[in-house]
Amino acid sequence: MLDANDLREPTMTDEAASHQVRMSVHLSSRDVPAAIAFYTDVLGFRCTSVYPERGVPVWAHLELEGQDLMVASPMAEAASDDAWAEFHAENTRAFERGPCGGVLIYLRVADIDAYYEQIVARGALPAGEPVSQFYDIRDLPLLDLDGHRLVFYMTIESTS
Repeated sequence: MLDANDLREPTMTDEAASHQVRMSVHLSSRDVPAAIAFYTDVLGFRCTSVYPERGVPVWAHLELEGQDLMVASPMAEAASDDAWAEFHAENTRAFERGPCGGVLIYLRVADIDAYYEQIVARGALPAGEPVSQFYDIRDLPLLDLDGHRLVFYMTIESTS
């Protein structure tokens, strides 16, 4: 339920915060180096950090037009009763059963048609061409190397 704070006018602090990431998506990956290459070389993301910094990365932070995405190796089974460790262990078990389980991850781009041309030229295999939807977006579905369902989109003007 909305309260009065949800309806207030934006402030300068709010404007500065609007340029910061508001949500970050974490995806499990069977092969983090391959995922990094796919997201950067094919989909145009920028890799901003990896862990460990030397050797084979097991985690990476990626960015596309101000949107954050992390890819990481599935975490091992929980070795303790720690709730956080168990949370990650259950996430790993869910990933092993099948990635995404009904989740679509929407990523906004400035021009979906230009983006489509760029990623296809780099070897991407989207599920089709961009389509204009009745709910005022133009979108493009695609699976990543681990089977995560990504939808790249841009907003469009209503034709009604």
